[in-house]
Amino acid sequence: MAKMSRATTIEAPVAEVFEFAKDVGKLWVCFPDCAVRDVDLTPDGVGTSAEWFEKLLGLHLKGRVEYTEVVPGERIVARSSMGPVWTFTFAPQDGATSLTLDCEWTLDVPVVGVPVEELMFKLSGGDIERMLATVKARVEGARTPAAPPSARAAQSITIDAPVEKVFGFARDIGKLWSAHPNMAVREVHSTPDGVGSSAQWFGGLLGLHFEGHVEYVEVVPDERIVVRSTPGAGIEFLWTFTFAPADGGTEVKLEGTSHVAVLVADVPLGDHLPKWTESSMQQMLAHLKARIERAG
Repeated sequence: MAKMSRATTIEAPVAEVFEFAKDVGKLWVCFPDCAVRDVDLTPDGVGTSAEWFEKLLGLHLKGRVEYTEVVPGERIVARSSMGPVWTFTFAPQDGATSLTLDCEWTLDVPVVGVPVEELMFKLSGGDIERMLATVKARVEGARTPAAPPSARAAQSITIDAPVEKVFGFARDIGKLWSAHPNMAVREVHSTPDGVGSSAQWFGGLLGLHFEGHVEYVEVVPDERIVVRSTPGAGIEFLWTFTFAPADGGTEVKLEGTSHVAVLVADVPLGDHLPKWTESSMQQMLAHLKARIERAG
C-alpha cells in the first residue's frame, strides 16, 4: 500500500467548497484526462457514485467511485473500484478553506504487481496536484465568473458532387460528425426531417477529454443545416453548414462559434480555442470532401 497527501487553500468558505465536492460528477472530472458518466447522487452523499474513465501509462482504465463516508463540512471518503481510497478533508482558514486530499493506494490487479503499482502512484502525484488546482479554479471562478473563452471561425470548400448528394450525406449526423478526424461518435439518433437528429461525441483539446451531445436544430433541404452542442458539453458550439451550387459541384460553407464551458487550472484553453475551432472546421470539410468524392 502506498500513501500520499496533498493540500491547497481555496478562497471560499468551507460550505461552498464542500457543496462542490459533494457532487462526484463535478469533483471527479477535475482529475486530468478523466471522463465521468452515470453519476448517481444521494441526498446525504453516502452512496453517491459515478463511472470514470482515464488513460495512464498508455492503458485505458475505467472503474467506479463511491462515497463511503460523508461528514458535512468536514470530510468525504471515496473508494474506487480500482483500489484507491481518497479522503478529502475540509477546514476553515481565515475565511478560506484548507482542502487536504489523502490517498491510500492498493491496486487490485494481480498482473500489475507492486513495482508498477508504486510507479503508477508516483505518476499520480502530479495528477492529484492538478486535480486540487482545478477544484480551486472552479470554485473560485464560480465566485467571480469570467466570460468563458470563445472563438468564431468560418471555412469553405468545394466538393465535386451535386448539392443533393452532398446535402444527403451531411443530413446524416452520424456520417457528418464522424468526418471530423479527432472525434468519435455514438448513440446516433436520426429523425425523418432531420431536425432533432442527434449523437454523442467525444473529442480532445490540449490532452483534455471533452464529450457531449450534438443536435440538428434547423434543416433546410439542400440549403442549410444548423447544429449545436447540447448544454453541459465541455466545449459548446453553434455551427451552420450552407450548401450552394458551384461550377457543377457544391460549395459548402461552415461558420459559427465555439466556447469552453469549463475551467481547468493551468490550461490556457482560451489561447488555443480559436486555432482548434478553425482547424476542426478545415479538417471536417476536407474529410467530408474526401468521403463524398471517393464514393463517386
